[in-house]
Amino acid sequence: NLIKILQNSFVPDEDQRMHTNIKLLIESMLDRFENYDFSRLRVQSSNIMEKQGTKRIFISHSSKDKKYGDSIEKLICGLNIKDDQLIYTSHPLHKIPLGKKIYDYLRENINDQVFIIILWSNNYLESPACLAEMGAAWVLQSKCISLFTPDFSFGNPKYHGIPLDQTEMGAVLNGDEHCKTSMSELIDKVLDFFDLKIEDKKRMFLIDQFIKDISQ
Repeated sequence: NLIKILQNSFVPDEDQRMHTNIKLLIESMLDRFENYDFSRLRVQSSNIMEKQGTKRIFISHSSKDKKYGDSIEKLICGLNIKDDQLIYTSHPLHKIPLGKKIYDYLRENINDQVFIIILWSNNYLESPACLAEMGAAWVLQSKCISLFTPDFSFGNPKYHGIPLDQTEMGAVLNGDEHCKTSMSELIDKVLDFFDLKIEDKKRMFLIDQFIKDISQ
């Protein structure tokens, strides 16, 4: 059909090289795939779907705010989730695997099956890596909860320039009654996400321990 394509007024190609080059490109691709084992694609596709179906929590944070990140990690792990169900790069049990590139690993694991907790801080807003993680959460429409360090500057122009919906309620980690209630709500969301249950006395213990940890 190349002659018809070249003569078609709706796809102009004055020197007739563009369409000819595309034809040559297609031919070269067909030559490459002539003896290709397409069963490999089915295996790779199956692996990708399995990975995308794995539910995880990702704590997006600045390493400078490790105190708060560790407290969140401790709270979540108290809900009986598995080590590989949490991505938290500041902890040895939830870090990026040895030999993996950080951005490649996050790109592979951040999807619509990931519950993202963003630990907002002034350090976070100054980190291009953190803002890239936040952007990935927005693009993939991942479930997302915002937590704020006590000294966070809500008037920072960088914060008002982010694509996330800032009208959604977050929680300031200052240890007050609002913080306690928010942590209980966070626990509910995590339990619902993983279809887990815990006893009320354990919930209260985890919240009390969390408030103690962030107040030190």
